Amino acid sequence: CPTLSTSGYVTETTDEAWRALGTHLAPTWLAGNRVPAPGLPAASAAMADATLDARLRCRGVSLAEHLVGSTAVGASPGTLSSAVQWCAVIADVSVTPAAAARAARDAVDAGASMLKYKFADPSHLREVIAAVRGVTRVGIAADANGSLSPEEARAVDDLGLVYLEQPLPDGTPWSKLAHLTGSLATPVCLDESLRSPDALADAISTGAIDVASIKASRMGGVLNAATAVRLCAARGGGRCAAGGIE
Repeated sequence: CPTLSTSGYVTETTDEAWRALGTHLAPTWLAGNRVPAPGLPAASAAMADATLDARLRCRGVSLAEHLVGSTAVGASPGTLSSAVQWCAVIADVSVTPAAAARAARDAVDAGASMLKYKFADPSHLREVIAAVRGVTRVGIAADANGSLSPEEARAVDDLGLVYLEQPLPDGTPWSKLAHLTGSLATPVCLDESLRSPDALADAISTGAIDVASIKASRMGGVLNAATAVRLCAARGGGRCAAGGIE
């Protein structure tokens, strides 16, 4: 149940989740009423995943075997041992260019195949990326966490990013996101806007998204996240690919 101790993010706080799990969610789910609780996405997803875990353990089946066997991720048995690419995330939006370059070098030395920087100021991001590209040539993505205007998003379109994540605030209409996405050369990734597989399907159908950052704790659990991956995979060479699963 990956929550934060303070409010302001898109899930409930740790205290809120813990109270809900102990006093409401766990008792009702054990009684057979397995319905997600409004406003408690992480706690609800945790209950869904705990239920799945118990069921699979009773059957002696691993999660990977279950997902592949149900074709939930569109994979074949041979992919069970495939390596997962690691994207290192630098979350300090005020990181200095020199510190960003050091962190990039360390991450790549440790095996990262891509870097992602969170930012709020496009001009500062430009300085950071210039410094990082002086020490490594791996791909760089940037995450605005919904802090930009359309004009600010277009101001970083020339940076050659692998993708620009959540440029506009959570709750922005799909049509407005689609207009921005269609105007940028940089692929647009959505994160906070994707609260369910249905939301992802809407984003895809409206052309609001190129890349999806999929968080099981926001989407209702690992099975919903697998469904979201399948939606992206079904696009093939189209507009959507799963860019990150957390």
